Amino acid sequence: MQTLSFGFKKPEDGDKGTIFFPALEDNIQQLNDHDHNGTNSKKIPSSSVEAVTGTIVPGDWIETVAGNVWQEQVTVPAGVDLSKTEILFRISGGPNDGAQIHPYVRAFSTNAFIVEVNDPSLTLTYMYVS
Repeated sequence: MQTLSFGFKKPEDGDKGTIFFPALEDNIQQLNDHDHNGTNSKKIPSSSVEAVTGTIVPGDWIETVAGNVWQEQVTVPAGVDLSKTEILFRISGGPNDGAQIHPYVRAFSTNAFIVEVNDPSLTLTYMYVS
């Protein structure tokens, strides 16, 4: 039996059932338990992960009763758990294109949040990070 780089066991000619089946069981358990942390399995490169994003455009903003504050309610896509997710915001377009901002964000429900800004001309791209 040959042990590979992350601890998986590779059978070799002549391995008997008393060696093969426990190794198979260990491999299945390791496949179940690995988390791509670089220790128990190979890390997943960021280039292989597609970000979940959305956009808020100027026409989406709704002025609040207080005035000078505009808000937009965003429903999160299926599979995004707000309790385990950070939301990053970047300006899209204009002289500050790509600049990260930190608008006021509050939960609206378990699958929606409200974003508030003081400039309704902003186009914001948001990204879920978990």
